[in-house]
Amino acid sequence: MAISAKILIVDEEPFNVDILEQELEDLGYETLSAANGQEALDAVAAEPPDLILLDIMMPVMDGFTVCRTLKDDPETHLSPIIIMTALNAVEDRITGIEAGADDFLTKQVDDCELKTRIQTSLKQKQAMESKVQEVGQIKDHFAKFVPKVVKRLVTENPDAPELRKRERETSVLFLDIAGYTRLNERHPADAVAEVAEKYFSAFLDHIHDAGGDITETSGDGLMVIFQNGDSKTHPAVAVDTAIKLFAVTEELNQTTILSPWRCTWG
Repeated sequence: MAISAKILIVDEEPFNVDILEQELEDLGYETLSAANGQEALDAVAAEPPDLILLDIMMPVMDGFTVCRTLKDDPETHLSPIIIMTALNAVEDRITGIEAGADDFLTKQVDDCELKTRIQTSLKQKQAMESKVQEVGQIKDHFAKFVPKVVKRLVTENPDAPELRKRERETSVLFLDIAGYTRLNERHPADAVAEVAEKYFSAFLDHIHDAGGDITETSGDGLMVIFQNGDSKTHPAVAVDTAIKLFAVTEELNQTTILSPWRCTWG
């Protein structure tokens, strides 16, 4: 069964486009078309396809240039491009590879080969997108533990962030899970780690809302720095946050149990 996908056909010959549209639509794909390189770039910008079947010999802009332009663009560089050409010379394939082409088809295109190469390219794209999404989720998760002040400084000046050491008064809140060692002795490590993550994830919103920065983490502990305001303000905020986290812990203790231990404050 074909992966649902939108395919852009780029060819100056209407007859070739009609044939490919019929074959692809019979396979269950949605199709778009462009008659030259510039139209192809405009089509991608207006309605990004899942895959591009790209002819080489075209007016206005040749296929190699189109391929290179799309692969150099961070927004489109993962879009699979299959070059279709009547040119069989080795140097043309080398030029296509250098331009970033993912695969090649030689005209006249065999139906079975067309189907197989499209399916393979789409599966590779799907796998790549899944991996990129996974990496993004991991990045977003660990970003929760980066102090807001560091995020701000890096955002303002990523090439040379102002992260020099400096002295200032702060209030420090440290918390950990009582009985963590015994939990690990009596239960699988994965189960204990999952419980710790559940508690700490629940704490994060309260810590961030209070302006706290998490500066240290360990298996069962967090260290939070409060530095906003003066020497009278941030200690009070730290204490208030600790009280709120006690309440959150009590709520979680009602539903999170690794018998005979519960996660509590120490």
